[in-house]
Amino acid sequence: MVIDIEYRLTPWDEKSIGMKTAEIIIRHINDHDSFIERYNSIESELISLGVEFIYTRIESDDIKLRNTIQNCGFYYAETSIEVVNNNVRKFQKNRLPKISYDIVSDINDYDIIKKIASESFNYGRFHEDGNVPIFNAQKRYFNWIDDLVEQKAEIYAAKVGGSIVGFNIQKTNYSESSTVLVLAGCNAGAEIFALSLWNEIIFQNKSNNIKKINALISASNVGVFNLYINFGFKIRKTFFGFHKKLIKTKLKLN
Repeated sequence: MVIDIEYRLTPWDEKSIGMKTAEIIIRHINDHDSFIERYNSIESELISLGVEFIYTRIESDDIKLRNTIQNCGFYYAETSIEVVNNNVRKFQKNRLPKISYDIVSDINDYDIIKKIASESFNYGRFHEDGNVPIFNAQKRYFNWIDDLVEQKAEIYAAKVGGSIVGFNIQKTNYSESSTVLVLAGCNAGAEIFALSLWNEIIFQNKSNNIKKINALISASNVGVFNLYINFGFKIRKTFFGFHKKLIKTKLKLN
């Protein structure tokens, strides 16, 4: 019997959603009956801590687990796809509209990036949950930038004529020559530069001797999904996101 399930409190989401939140992390299950027993224990502990809203992602092909967690009271909220490019070293830069692409050095640029993330991004864990008001989902992206700054993630700004049109935030493991793209995109109205942005993202990583790039994207975001495919990324896994309201909350969930 192997059961690997745990939780982590997510105060960064609590700030945005307006209630205490936690993420359930499920790594490996081969005994679903024992999983339910373990999950019930975790849920009781979370309720005792005042947690009101929880969420998890599981691999989409685990049909039995999908049924099990729905029987535990979770509802389906979103689908995400992990994509990977294992051939970054072979990337050849495309001829596209020119943009500047540099690590953020001006603290004022963070405010612009936060504004883009909160106002121009329409997909994600909470954006696609119809039970979460859009304002709270937008606030989550706004606050997420501050958290990523504190985590010392690499934050790049894409500019045209000195104005920020997009950004990329990534976490790089130089010892493994790999990068995870955490959050990237262009400002609403500047989508014409999306190809140029990803052109620079991949080329910059190639220049830093990165061999592999991973990203987790919303399956509903067809435009970005096609963009990744255009740049040679392949689908690695699909995940289903499930959410659950534990107790009555001040945030009015449907």
